[in-house]
Amino acid sequence: DYYQGARFLADSNGKPVGSITVSLSQDVEKNKIKQIFQTMLLISIFSIVFVFGLTILFSRKMLRSINNLTTSTAEIADGNLEYPIDTTGNDELGILAHSFSIMRESIKAQVNELKNEITNHERTNIELKESEDRYRTLFEKSADAILIIEGNKFVDCNQATVDMLGYKNRKELL
Repeated sequence: DYYQGARFLADSNGKPVGSITVSLSQDVEKNKIKQIFQTMLLISIFSIVFVFGLTILFSRKMLRSINNLTTSTAEIADGNLEYPIDTTGNDELGILAHSFSIMRESIKAQVNELKNEITNHERTNIELKESEDRYRTLFEKSADAILIIEGNKFVDCNQATVDMLGYKNRKELL
């Protein structure tokens, strides 16, 4: 199989003086097409492998970031508010991690505020109990008669009141 092309040669007056025939084997063309196809196939395979490699690289980095963030949030959810959050990324996960870090600091501040309020409340309860004990001691040990009335009813009195009014005990008076 050959490609053939012919051309007639003419002198300056246009009179034919000969011809040139060129024959080209189709094998040369087929080999060139085969070589181009092989080159394109190699480039395609290399491109696919390269893109696949980049995909694995980026997905590993992303998965590592997601795993780190998941671990951090689990630790914080368990109450470990000191657990560090990696906020070094500049991508969406880095922004999310930074937001989690801000949230963690806010939670720490609120927890500390609640601890302070609880401590103050406990201190106030202790002081109130001590004050009640002092009042109760003063009420019960007073030599003066003390009687507590709510509405039209006696609700409590000290021993001095019982003695002054001539009752045997507090229950009898109340």
